[in-house]
Amino acid sequence: MTSQKPRSPSTPHRPSLGNKDFRNRIKRDKKSPDQLKTTPRGAPQLQAGSATAEPGITLKVGREKSLLRRHPWVFSGAVERVDGAPLSGDTLPVRDASGNFLAWAAYNAASQITARIWSWREEESIDAEFFRRRVANALAARRELKLGDESNGMRLIHAESDGLPGLVVDRYGDVLVMQVGSAGAERWRDTCADILQELCNPVCIYERSDSDSRTLEGLETRNGVLRGTLPESVEVIEHGLRFKVDVAAGQKTGFYLDQRDNRALTETWRMTRTY
Repeated sequence: MTSQKPRSPSTPHRPSLGNKDFRNRIKRDKKSPDQLKTTPRGAPQLQAGSATAEPGITLKVGREKSLLRRHPWVFSGAVERVDGAPLSGDTLPVRDASGNFLAWAAYNAASQITARIWSWREEESIDAEFFRRRVANALAARRELKLGDESNGMRLIHAESDGLPGLVVDRYGDVLVMQVGSAGAERWRDTCADILQELCNPVCIYERSDSDSRTLEGLETRNGVLRGTLPESVEVIEHGLRFKVDVAAGQKTGFYLDQRDNRALTETWRMTRTY
């Protein structure tokens, strides 16, 4: 019989220090918990170009390929330099390493996504009229799909899908819920709210810009009425079914609109179920 080698004693695990350890780490970092919530994590260190040059973003050699395929984001690792002294939310031209124009984009120095594309057309101006066209096009697309025939709840604007990166707008009956998630959309927040009020005529536009992702963009969270007055009760009607929506404290903007067909299927199953 072969003798077994004696087993070495296992290394004891370090006992958990729980909240005490967390407090010590906070003390070492010299940051309060509130500061940790509002400080963007992993803010990129972008190479500054000429402070007196016209503001703009220049990409590294070969890093324009994703934009040529119409990807709507520019990550910090693709940026060679940022000229001028732009502020987060400013609209800047994005150029390749040779200086060729690629797109107009919203700039954010605090985010790993340095720029989000507004337009691929150099001749297009990013102004209030630009946003009016984009919002109107988004509303027209929903009318063409006839989404309102079976429900008074729908996503009216879906960020990059509608050419408005960082902006989400959901409709719940006569109430619109707006979520702003990027520095560019933040800059044009009031303009977009005014356009929505004019084109949709809701009784209320409620802002739910309170997701954790806003801290990654260097933005403070916000939750409250933006236009009009919030009714005491907000309801969505789908296929004859009525659902109450908590726009102030519900998940995301208040309701899972993408589960419309599943809710209708559940109702069909319930009606055919025998007890």
